[in-house]
Amino acid sequence: LSVDENKVAENINRETRLVFVGLEKTWNSVSITVRERVPAAVVKHSGIYYLLDRSGMVLDESQEEGHFSGLPEVSGIGLAGRNSTRVGAFLNVSSQRQLEVLSELLLEIKVHSAERIIASIKLSNMEDILMETVDGFSVRMGDTTHIRGKIKALLLVREELLNRNSGSGTIDVSTYTEPTFISET
Repeated sequence: LSVDENKVAENINRETRLVFVGLEKTWNSVSITVRERVPAAVVKHSGIYYLLDRSGMVLDESQEEGHFSGLPEVSGIGLAGRNSTRVGAFLNVSSQRQLEVLSELLLEIKVHSAERIIASIKLSNMEDILMETVDGFSVRMGDTTHIRGKIKALLLVREELLNRNSGSGTIDVSTYTEPTFISET
C-alpha cells in the first residue's frame, strides 16, 4: 500500500474538529488515528464570540452572548488584523507567547478538571495573569512560570475557602508554594 502520511495528515487537519495523531501501515491495511478537538475557551472579538480549542483553533462562532456558556472567556489577547478570527483557523495573534501560555493554562485547567470552575482568563499582562472563578474569587497567577503548580494551589485554596464559607476576595497563587487569600470584607 502506498499512502502519503503527510497528505493524510494535511487532509484530516483541514477538518476543523479533528487533529491527525498518527498512521500505522501493515502489508494489507492502514490504521489512522485522529483526535477530536475539544472546546476549551471563548474569545470575544468585534462583538462575536469565538469557540476555541486549547491550541487556539477557532471551532465555531456566534453573535449570541452565552451561546458558549460554561467555558472560560479569554480577554487581553492581541489579535492581529481583520482575519485574526476565522472558523477552521488558528487565532492570528500578535504575540505567539500569549497563545502558548493560553494553551498551557487550558491544558492544566483540563487536566485538573477545572473547566467549569474558571470563568475568565485575562492575558493582557503576561507578568500578572488574572483569572476569575465562577464563585466570584479573583485569582492572581503572576507571571507565566509554574502554571501547573499555580492551578493546583488555586484549586486547593478555593476548596478550603468554600468549605470555610470565607466570602469573596483574591486568591494569590503567584508564589504557588505559599498562596494567600485577601478577603474583600
